[in-house]
Amino acid sequence: MTRQRIASRLTSIPRSELEPIEAVLAMVSSGLGVSIIPQARGAMVDAYPVRQISLGKNAPTRQIAFACRGADFDNRRVSALRDAFKLSYEAASA
Repeated sequence: MTRQRIASRLTSIPRSELEPIEAVLAMVSSGLGVSIIPQARGAMVDAYPVRQISLGKNAPTRQIAFACRGADFDNRRVSALRDAFKLSYEAASA
């Protein structure tokens, strides 16, 4: 199959982008397809009749960042929280 033919098939597949995981879970539980999402827990899992299947040890990972207002970057409380997150993630990846 040529690249152009593959691309034309991919663009004809209905797709949508939604931010809230709850919206994706609602769509999947309604039979509107499947999705790869961050692992849902707690009330979200109880609220929607979906089955979560692990993608295994080599599953994709997500890069996250700590965000704060520029004016708050040197704030002692914000710095303490940022440092706590760094320590937590460094310990988890060790």
